[in-house]
Amino acid sequence: TDIKGSDSSSSTKLVTCNICLEDVSTAAMRRLGCRHSFCKDCLLSHLKSRLKAKQLPATCPAHGCKRQVGQKFARLILAATPRLRNKFLEASREAIAISQGKAIYCPHTSCSKLVPIKKLSTVAAKGLTKVQQQHKQQEAARQVCKHCHCACCTSCHVSWHAGLTCTQYQALPASEKGADDLALWKLSEDQRWKRCPSCRSIVERTEGCNYMMCRCGKPFCYACGAEIDTCYKSGCIAGRTTLGWY
Repeated sequence: TDIKGSDSSSSTKLVTCNICLEDVSTAAMRRLGCRHSFCKDCLLSHLKSRLKAKQLPATCPAHGCKRQVGQKFARLILAATPRLRNKFLEASREAIAISQGKAIYCPHTSCSKLVPIKKLSTVAAKGLTKVQQQHKQQEAARQVCKHCHCACCTSCHVSWHAGLTCTQYQALPASEKGADDLALWKLSEDQRWKRCPSCRSIVERTEGCNYMMCRCGKPFCYACGAEIDTCYKSGCIAGRTTLGWY
């Protein structure tokens, strides 16, 4: 019901378009579902400008009106320009998916295509512990773009941060979120190195227990990566393994 046809008996009457302020026949007017009416030429220009400015989904041009321009309405207004129509409809669908939290744009600048967001469903989460749910959701956050075939994180909206959970990645300072930094994190994960929570230097254990003394002078747990006091209070696995504190 986004578009209403004009009564043929009154098609010769003139009305004023509130955009161009020209008197046009009612047959040339188009009414949106919000009941605001404008001439077809002005609506065409409006849709073109919204597309160019990437302000989608487009809304009614009336001041203060937030009614979205429906797909059916847009098809009719843009019917004479198939290429523009298809581009507008595709961009609108993408914008709606983004606004509804159903997709993100691929973070790789050479691509920027839509990547769907997958979340752990209530059914799939049933019976899982909180830690297991977080693990499953982390797996779901990793998606591969079908266009450029690069992995990305739909939760953080960045390239996939291998070796880091979303929480760990988001806690990083901006200076450590670059491609080289993430590559180092991936190498650290593969080699099972740990980062000192105090000075953030990467530490490798060659032998001994989980009690590590960093060169900065601060001790931390090699099993969980936390400061010693925090580790003691968290019930870390270090105290229950052969590579514990003793």
